[in-house]
Amino acid sequence: MWKCYTLIFEANAPIHIGYKKFGIVTKTRYYILGRNFWGAVTATLTRDIMKNYDSKIYQIVGEFIKENIIFTHFYIYEDDKVLYPKFSQNGLKYGELSQYAFEKKYISSYVSTALETSSRTAEEESL
Repeated sequence: MWKCYTLIFEANAPIHIGYKKFGIVTKTRYYILGRNFWGAVTATLTRDIMKNYDSKIYQIVGEFIKENIIFTHFYIYEDDKVLYPKFSQNGLKYGELSQYAFEKKYISSYVSTALETSSRTAEEESL
């Protein structure tokens, strides 16, 4: 028998979940995939129970979690409401926010350069 729990997480830093790549620009998802939380829970539990590193334990714990816990996607939660994406007559909305209002409030961009670790300079073709 399955039991459903509501989980609410608060981000302590900006989150980027890669989605599509356009040249050097990577678009982010507007939600966190359930499999990202499956991976995070697997890694956290494995590190907590492991005395010495063993990659096989990650696989065992991951399979146990996959068989016993189902994660849905995680969406922004604000004012006691989940901002699920939905189509309306006025276009895509997140909760009651238009796509434009949602992006203006929650989506931002930044620029960074991949570094070559040995020289601490920009990687070839990363600028």
